[in-house]
Amino acid sequence: MRITLTLLVSLTVLACASTSSTATPADTAVGLPETLAPSSDAAADVATAIDAVPDGAPPTDSGTDTEQLGPEWFGLTIGPFTVPAYKERFLCITQALPEGLVIDRIELPSRPVVHHAVIAETMTPDPVGQWECDVLFKTNWLPIFVAGKGDSVLQAPQGAGFKLAKGTQVTSQLHLLNPTGQEVTETLVLKMRRAPTTGPISTVRLATFGTMNVYIPPKKDISLEGICKVDENITLFAAFPHMHLHGTHLNVKLVRPGKSPVQVFERAPYDFDDQHLETIDLTLSPGDEMRVTCGYFNTSDKVVTFGESTTNEMCFFIAFATGGDPGDRFAGCLGNGGGSGFLPEACGKDPANAKGIGKSCTAGGNECPSGLACTKDLVTFDMPGMCIALACAGSADCGDGAVCCSPAQAGGKVDICLPKSCQFDGCPEKLP
Repeated sequence: MRITLTLLVSLTVLACASTSSTATPADTAVGLPETLAPSSDAAADVATAIDAVPDGAPPTDSGTDTEQLGPEWFGLTIGPFTVPAYKERFLCITQALPEGLVIDRIELPSRPVVHHAVIAETMTPDPVGQWECDVLFKTNWLPIFVAGKGDSVLQAPQGAGFKLAKGTQVTSQLHLLNPTGQEVTETLVLKMRRAPTTGPISTVRLATFGTMNVYIPPKKDISLEGICKVDENITLFAAFPHMHLHGTHLNVKLVRPGKSPVQVFERAPYDFDDQHLETIDLTLSPGDEMRVTCGYFNTSDKVVTFGESTTNEMCFFIAFATGGDPGDRFAGCLGNGGGSGFLPEACGKDPANAKGIGKSCTAGGNECPSGLACTKDLVTFDMPGMCIALACAGSADCGDGAVCCSPAQAGGKVDICLPKSCQFDGCPEKLP
């Protein structure tokens, strides 16, 4: 794949490294406000439910016990966790798997207090235990399962499964709403069925399409598009759209070579408070083009850019897939039909300045002056190979013709020197 989620991981790692050489896992969380303010839709849900539930209603029973599961099932206990009366929480619970698993089916029974749940394998460590997390998706997460308000099931195709090694760290992100007049303590059990061992099992892959070039002006209603040219044979069997609180709709069109666009997925309207998987049966071949369009309405007085917090935005169509390169956990690509997907077309065409910013370079070539790094050594997508700096206090540190900016993809935790022709909307200039 040309443009992979490796970019997201790279920027997260760079952000952590630039902050402190002894950063703790908690340092990877981005944009966590001291007070978690519920969305207007979520607040309305609480208010509606409060009207329907009398004070003194009993707490919800914790439900399924892992001891009730048969030998073909593994139960991941999530909790216990507590939600105060009439409150909303965004809670993450992180734990390590006690054994290795190959699973072909996942089930999560619904609970009234759980508005949605995202279960993900972590690619870099999260804080262990329970922690408040005003995020729906972190860039170090590899989603395994997504659930909405009802009972949720994900069934892998025959002969395919999720392969999770012993000790794999799993984070469960929960959006919790308690409309009752009493505190509720709850426990979930994520049921994972072991795949049959009678034959080979192919790995379920994560296919992601969309764009990170998110820039939404204040008080604007806009649409953004990410275009990806597929370079392998894969089949998508389940999918979900991913935006945040400003998202209004998302659709996906497929363009076969020489054919007109055909809509293959749509969620309109998009509702942040209704996160759920949908079954899909879509086979993609090299040369096919996936076009993801995300719609937003920014009601605030500030520009909204890409980021992990629910007050930032994303534009992803995330699917589970089989086929293609069995050694690559990721499939799909991000961008706008070529190049990096978010860098201007003129990027990489200017000569280097006196500090070496913008100098052409190759992966492993060691062409960059001391203190600079080659983009080809940092990311895997198809962008110009050029020397950049990974730390700056302002544009004056970068030299003539260059700019110091903070990529939204890194949550503002890393500042980089780029040629001015390469500055993109999601990387505002940093002034000293």
